[in-house]
Amino acid sequence: MAIYSLEPLTARQQSLISDRCGEKFVASSRDGFFIDDINYDDVTCIICRDRDDVQSVLSKCRKLKFLFVVSVGVEKLPFVQLRDRDITVCNVGGINAEIMSQYVMAYLLAESAKVIENHRNQVNHIWKKYQTVEDVSHKVAMIFGAGRVGCLLARKLKAFGVKCVGVKRVVRPMKDFDAVVDLDDARDAIATADYVISLLPVTPLTRGYFDKSLFSLMKNDATFVNISRSSVVKMSDLYASLRAGEIKSAVVDVFDTEPLTADDDIWDIPNLVITPHSSGRLKNFMDEAVDLFCINYSMFRGGRNPPNKVNLQIGY
Repeated sequence: MAIYSLEPLTARQQSLISDRCGEKFVASSRDGFFIDDINYDDVTCIICRDRDDVQSVLSKCRKLKFLFVVSVGVEKLPFVQLRDRDITVCNVGGINAEIMSQYVMAYLLAESAKVIENHRNQVNHIWKKYQTVEDVSHKVAMIFGAGRVGCLLARKLKAFGVKCVGVKRVVRPMKDFDAVVDLDDARDAIATADYVISLLPVTPLTRGYFDKSLFSLMKNDATFVNISRSSVVKMSDLYASLRAGEIKSAVVDVFDTEPLTADDDIWDIPNLVITPHSSGRLKNFMDEAVDLFCINYSMFRGGRNPPNKVNLQIGY
């Protein structure tokens, strides 16, 4: 049996895996996996990204039992084949929950304190007389995706007096939220939200969920934040709503095409804040990912349920 990584790992990370998991570790590159002299029947565990050609990996590795995805999003995986082969899949969910919740807080507070507007005014040498600062207490945040990031974010927002509504596939009481609703009921409640934050995974139910009809239901002074996947938003509808003033502003970290080209006209939408897919980017990401792999794989080998196990039926 062997652990195989398509993701490049340092010698220290490889040794750590071998020591903690007690199995042979085989390093390779993505290109080398299909051309190197590899005994595919020896491969029982793969470390990869969801954007890798997992379907081809499955066809080669007939004894594969465990797949570890070095990303939170897993929507590109061949779920049917993985279910049919009874392969356990884990991801790095929660690895960057703290910094992602801090990212959202930073931008919401920056907007309420007019940090972004004041910076633009400074660049343009504009003194805005009688500038005001908004109070965030008593505002309402609707957090779509009440998982690890959503719960941490709700705790932070509630410390500032913000009421938090969580949106989940399965509704149940959650201590970090004042209320929890499903995607259907969220459409009725969204008009009450000052902040609409998308942390949604991509599934058939969520793809294109935020569209023109939903933006039209939001407050004119609402702020929209997306740090999950661009495909849960119809981006052209968002840009049109911003330009028309149907919503006050948006902070967007993920886009349909990345990187944005220098001549893309969305750079000049004044009420849009653009960040370069950086909300969850940890400096020591792979060290943290390797640690999570060792925890999950060791539990799997010991017959226990890994904490980062992906539900192959629902897709996250």
